[in-house]
Amino acid sequence: MSVHSLELSVRTMLFTKPIAGLDDFVDYPDDVLVDVVEQPEQAAKVWKARRESQPGWSEGALLIGYGGRPLIDLTMWDSVWPLWSYLVTMIEEYLDSSGDELGEGRGEFSFPMQPLDAALYDSDQTTWFLVGDNHVDVHRDSFIDQVLTHAHEFFEWVAEWTEDDAAYELEQVAGLIARRQAE
Repeated sequence: MSVHSLELSVRTMLFTKPIAGLDDFVDYPDDVLVDVVEQPEQAAKVWKARRESQPGWSEGALLIGYGGRPLIDLTMWDSVWPLWSYLVTMIEEYLDSSGDELGEGRGEFSFPMQPLDAALYDSDQTTWFLVGDNHVDVHRDSFIDQVLTHAHEFFEWVAEWTEDDAAYELEQVAGLIARRQAE
């Protein structure tokens, strides 16, 4: 199924309490997850409290869908800050390896805490996004630009609402956005 030029849907959610496994949240995700975009103040309170007792904590769920198809769902919960960083670096690797031509690019990463691999790559003049066993063909430019926009949104939230320094990530995203605009 082709999903060219379709909208990317993204939600970055944080766990409000410790989670032992899927059974703790899949049936009632709203009871234990807070959205950093829809509830920035509440998410910041959770972030600060959890990081105070567990430095480096950022457990939650990054939910990504494309054309109505889930790419990353609740079952792939992980540390959201590194996950966003890895997605941005994957795009950078893809762009570095593809040059201006469709058909050569590849960027990849493994989830920080899950046994899942993800990749953005070209094959037979089509750009594909892979997470685990889930492959979907994506519109190269639209997909990349939308992921970068949502990554910027997340790192802006970190910079504005928390006491953590996301300057490196914001600079990386801004550089990639500028690079894309110059293409």
